[in-house]
Amino acid sequence: MKQFSQILQLIQPYWRQILQSLIAGILVMMLTIPGPLLTKVLIDEFYPHRDSDLLTFVLIVGAGISIVSRLTNMLSGHFS
Repeated sequence: MKQFSQILQLIQPYWRQILQSLIAGILVMMLTIPGPLLTKVLIDEFYPHRDSDLLTFVLIVGAGISIVSRLTNMLSGHFS
């Protein structure tokens, strides 16, 4: 228990950076979830019906998620 309190004392000045890094890491993990879902939509919905509006929507959403994921990944690296 003494070691735990020593660790807490050592990281106390850096709690804000640790929290920012933790939040950015969680966001990075959450942004990886939609990728397989978008692939499923392409395979199950677009290919059989050739719906160009759906393809446009999936590509725009995928690009947006990719951009936000990259920015969040950069922030996570900066905070770490």
